[in-house]
Amino acid sequence: MRVRISGCVLALLLLGGLPIVTEAFDINGLWNCSTLSEDSCAIFSQEGERVYMMLAGYYGDTLVVYYGSGVMEGDRIVFWTHFTRKPPSWSDGRNELTISPDGNTMRGRWFADGLSGDLEFVRLRRGER
Repeated sequence: MRVRISGCVLALLLLGGLPIVTEAFDINGLWNCSTLSEDSCAIFSQEGERVYMMLAGYYGDTLVVYYGSGVMEGDRIVFWTHFTRKPPSWSDGRNELTISPDGNTMRGRWFADGLSGDLEFVRLRRGER
């Protein structure tokens, strides 16, 4: 009996030290793509693990518009994008982001045609614009 109790206590201690995600992130809303421009605005829509987004902003004097869809697993999002307005050298691609613990920043990288670069979205709060 003593060994069984000690085994149970040990199991509880080990399991108690593991991080457990009990609540999924809610990324619905407006975000700024700070790596594109201060005036960019992205709308993220989330249904369970499915993620949809659309972005508009300027890269220099060029209007950039794209949309995408993908999936969220835990604190990671992967989505594929399609540009409808862009600089000539830009291509459709894939974005991989990690959501910050407070849920207000998403950072990661974009991938297209063998190239890659930094990508950051910051949540916009009502009245911040």
